[in-house]
Amino acid sequence: ERRPVLTQMTTSAVLWGVGDVLAQRLEYWELQNERQKQLTMAAAAHTIKPVKGVPPRAAEVAASHASSDRQLVIDWKRAILTGLFGALFVGPVGHYWYMAIDKWCNKLVPGGGPVFVATKVAIDTAAMGPFYVSAFFAWGCAFMDGTSWEGFKRKMQVGCTLLHACQLAALSLLSAEVHQMTAWHYL
Repeated sequence: ERRPVLTQMTTSAVLWGVGDVLAQRLEYWELQNERQKQLTMAAAAHTIKPVKGVPPRAAEVAASHASSDRQLVIDWKRAILTGLFGALFVGPVGHYWYMAIDKWCNKLVPGGGPVFVATKVAIDTAAMGPFYVSAFFAWGCAFMDGTSWEGFKRKMQVGCTLLHACQLAALSLLSAEVHQMTAWHYL
C-alpha cells in the first residue's frame, strides 16, 4: 500500500525475468524434440548396418550424438533485459492502466458482476494488448536483438497479429479471472 508502483515494478521484473528463463527452457526442449525427430527419420530412411572392420563415417557418428551434445545454456542477458522491461514498462504502465480501467468500467457498468468484468477484459484486450506487444517488440529490437527499424516493422507485421490472436484465444479467460478477483484500488 505504501509504494504501489515500486511493488508493481519489482513484481513485474521478477515475473518477466523468470518467465523468460522458463521460455528459454521450453525453446530448448522443443529444439531437442525436433532434433530427435529428425534423427529418427534420418535413421529410418538410411538404415546403416555396421560392417565389421569398417569404421563409421564421421557424419554418421556426429549425427548420432547431435541431440545429446547440446546443453541448455540460459541467456542471462536476455532474461535480465526482459525483466527490465517488466520493471520499467509493465509495472508502472500496468499500475496506472488498471486503476484507470477500473474507474472507466465503474462508470460504464456500475455495480460489478459478469458484464463489468467482460467490459474490463474487452477494453484491456482491445486497447492495451496491442500496445504491450508493440512496446515489447520495440524493446526487444532496440536492446535485445539490435534490429533495425525495418526489422521492427517486419516483426510487427508477422508477430503482433499472431500474439494478439493468442491473447484473445487463451488469455481472455485468465484475464477475466484476474479482473474479477483483483481490487485495483489497492495497487
